[in-house]
Amino acid sequence: FIFDFANQMQRLQRKRDFSMHITLALDYIYNHLLEPLTVEEIATQIGIRPTYLSRLFYKETGQTVSAYIRKKRIQSAQNMLVYSNYSCAEIAQYLSFSSSSHFSAVFKEETGTTPLKYRRQNYRRHWHVNDGSDFVPDSEGNLTKRKE
Repeated sequence: FIFDFANQMQRLQRKRDFSMHITLALDYIYNHLLEPLTVEEIATQIGIRPTYLSRLFYKETGQTVSAYIRKKRIQSAQNMLVYSNYSCAEIAQYLSFSSSSHFSAVFKEETGTTPLKYRRQNYRRHWHVNDGSDFVPDSEGNLTKRKE
């Protein structure tokens, strides 16, 4: 589901007109979103200098490379919080955040709420399962069987 989401976002993003270098950078980011990423690494992979990548990326997207990566990781985290049973710690690790607390701080900065609150408000909200087998997050973010 994470890769489907990333592929959907990649197709939408391509509808815009970006230079070849930025298109390559965006592709590299999408394909390596679950790994630690740096401007230097991305620039090396696409064959340009990091300073040039930074300037060009900002000019064409209106945001820094690191801000863009952070937003895409938070969008993936939102998807995982709504549609998976992974704990916040597992999501943080999966998306290459340095720690759970760093993930929570970045998530709150980007969305205005904590990951746990986001999950409580949105967990499988589009799924209408009333057979008593669905799960809800508890105060620590672990999933427990819904009480009827």
